[in-house]
Amino acid sequence: MITAFISLLVCSVAACVIVITIWERRAQLVSFRGMGLRGDIELLHDVPRVRVRELTITEPDTARLAMVAAHEHDDVDRIAEDRGLVGLEFLIAMNESDPGFLLLREWEARECVLGIVLPPDSQLIRLRCLEDLQPLTLRWFHP
Repeated sequence: MITAFISLLVCSVAACVIVITIWERRAQLVSFRGMGLRGDIELLHDVPRVRVRELTITEPDTARLAMVAAHEHDDVDRIAEDRGLVGLEFLIAMNESDPGFLLLREWEARECVLGIVLPPDSQLIRLRCLEDLQPLTLRWFHP
């Protein structure tokens, strides 16, 4: 009788530990590949368009992402860049070993036009390249 009670107690404690561990780490389970392709494609014609202007590592696990608005005419982009106008700047949780870092560098080098979505009441940035539809979801934070 006591053995059964102790076994039940141990199982209950183990189950609670597993649930608490998963609950605390759920923020790490955020998809870094964006949301569904169909939903993004349907929204791409309405979302703002940007280009990656600069990506720099500022601290370990922190990077500064600067983006400028992407216009139909490249001349407008060049004038904005020459004047130092930056459309958006974010501090993002990222380091050089993250796959997203290489993807952002590639987009910067190719000057890809990206659709950007900033969900309300969220610290996520959802980007999707309009050329190859490659998605990326980033977590930004206040300094």
